[in-house]
Amino acid sequence: MRPHHDLRSPRSSALAGQLALLLLPLLSLGASCGSPEVPEGTECAEVHSAGGSSALSRALEAAKPGDCVVLGNGTYEGHFKLPAGVTLIAGEDKLPLLQAEGTDDPVLQVEGGALSRVVGLEIVATGGQGIDVREGPASLENLSVTAPGDIAVYLGCPAAGCSPEAVVEVVDSRLHGSQVGLWADGILVATSGVLLEDNVDSSAIEGYGALVTRGGRLEGNGDRIIGNGGMGLLADGAETTAELLDVEVSENDGPGVWVQGLRGSIGVPSLYVDGATSTIASNAKAGIGSVDTVGIVVGTCIVRDTRPVPWPEGGGNVSQVGDGIALLRGTAEVNLGAEAALSSNDRAQVLVDQGGAGIVVGTAIVDPGAGRYGVVVQNTTGAVDINSTVQTDTPPTLGVDDGTQATP
Repeated sequence: MRPHHDLRSPRSSALAGQLALLLLPLLSLGASCGSPEVPEGTECAEVHSAGGSSALSRALEAAKPGDCVVLGNGTYEGHFKLPAGVTLIAGEDKLPLLQAEGTDDPVLQVEGGALSRVVGLEIVATGGQGIDVREGPASLENLSVTAPGDIAVYLGCPAAGCSPEAVVEVVDSRLHGSQVGLWADGILVATSGVLLEDNVDSSAIEGYGALVTRGGRLEGNGDRIIGNGGMGLLADGAETTAELLDVEVSENDGPGVWVQGLRGSIGVPSLYVDGATSTIASNAKAGIGSVDTVGIVVGTCIVRDTRPVPWPEGGGNVSQVGDGIALLRGTAEVNLGAEAALSSNDRAQVLVDQGGAGIVVGTAIVDPGAGRYGVVVQNTTGAVDINSTVQTDTPPTLGVDDGTQATP
């Protein structure tokens, strides 16, 4: 049985004073009966609880590196700033919603720093961006983010650039219903288990699952880029790179993967696609398309069922463009390996137009299906190394939409 203390006695008064001193830190953190619990395994120097929008703003202002701000169920209206090194996290078994409307400011601005984390939230931005991270490191985990008129998650660097250690991780999150799902602008982003879907711009004919620009680097593993209104992934710029492992890129109303102006090599590719479960299927115009890009390696990957889109050639002529892999206008140093499988793409399985040096179609499996072309090389003076067992075709010159795509 617990001993009973008479709080009126001198000894009990002293004990009460000691307990008060012990409780002061908790009281200063805003802890109260019924505050959400920190999820198991989360380390926090101090815990700040927030029961409403104003309380959340105050808690974030008070938090120091290593602290956690823990949210319960409910809606938090406004624009919030996460200080460097602070964790903003949903309480155990809670699903808080952050939302804002009618402004171009992001719902959540994240200052990069060791331990900067956002975990377990839903974020809705009806006027501006969902999350804006300017310079890493940071970690975004188990989120649902939508910004119908803007970018769900923007990850960028100052003009001077980010340090190589400034990696932003995006894990097990759904970025959807925006004009751009994820934009990696001059920064290294490592994604895992991310779903980028239904991103369409206001005209309902464009939209990007992911953009990688200005020397950004995307390292994706186990992601799904599906059902976007335009391209699944667009990577642009000489220092930009993209690595896609075990990805699904499907049902996009533009090319699944489109790269332009990248500069790599076979040894250090600017675009690398591989993985036993990698599938690029049922996209429009091209499964993988490249313009003026050096250094593409496609390992284990299925590229199939590309859908045709009309492209006006001039003079009243219209081509139906729908190729599996399209290597266009100066694309060079390409290796399509033994485990690449291309089948049933609407027009050519592989199209090389104005290709550069060092293009190898190795022992890739090329199965055009009835009425389609295998490997087509046109307007290319250099030799393209094609495995003798791969079907090649020399049809009349195919129309090519090889224009550089403008980023938003």
